[in-house]
Amino acid sequence: LRLSEALAIGLILVNFGFVLFYSRRQLTRLAESKLLSVFILENVMTAIIVIDANGDIEICNHSAEFMFGYNKGELKQGNIKSLLEKPFFLQGGKRKSGERFALDIDLNEIYESGRKLFIISLYDLTAQKIREEQLIHLAYHDPLTDLPNRLLFMDRLAQTIARAHRNSELAAVLFIDLDRFKQVNDSLGHATGDLLLQTVASRLKSCLREGDTLARLGGDEFTMIIETSDAYNCEVVTQKILSELNKEFQLNGHDIQISGSIGASLYPKDSSDI
Repeated sequence: LRLSEALAIGLILVNFGFVLFYSRRQLTRLAESKLLSVFILENVMTAIIVIDANGDIEICNHSAEFMFGYNKGELKQGNIKSLLEKPFFLQGGKRKSGERFALDIDLNEIYESGRKLFIISLYDLTAQKIREEQLIHLAYHDPLTDLPNRLLFMDRLAQTIARAHRNSELAAVLFIDLDRFKQVNDSLGHATGDLLLQTVASRLKSCLREGDTLARLGGDEFTMIIETSDAYNCEVVTQKILSELNKEFQLNGHDIQISGSIGASLYPKDSSDI
């Protein structure tokens, strides 16, 4: 071979070797990329499910199986309809046990080898809903006794007056104040005072009838809303409350004796507004 031909062949071989080396690097990177994708899919906290146009599940990660209560591999080859409330975008999920739960869904459409697929990201909102309900409860309830607070009391009173007006019935508001509470609080301490308020709240609850509302406005002041067709019923409840408050309280090793004072106002006899 002439020198020029030898050099040309050598260059071809070198380039062919470079192509082989480059292809191997690309294949290695591709394999590593797929392994990384699988690792991320299986370890991400978000539940991910891939379905085809018919809703059949082709891919799902561990978080999705855990969210819906299935063992590894049980979800594959199933259908998304078995996991979600109908219609689809009501955002309600169904666990394997049958439990319903709040769900947020993000859906993206992709094409793979000419086929339409959907990637679904699912977020369990159970903990968030619980937190929201707790915050709402705290906003409308007294933290010490768990009774309705002033805000909820005023709302209930407005509704009660509206119903009484519509049905031509009576409504009563009782204002209940504890006698000698300050003396107990000052002499035995705030811990015993708080326990006394909680015990009083429990006793007052026992005097409630269906439809009545008991609230704590603050301090030792309680209120009760009574819906009735007869003013005599209001008097009966009032006497029952006084009787409960006159009973001895045994708290933290102390025998405590208090009593109560009650003021009452009737709608519409005494007033027509709150």
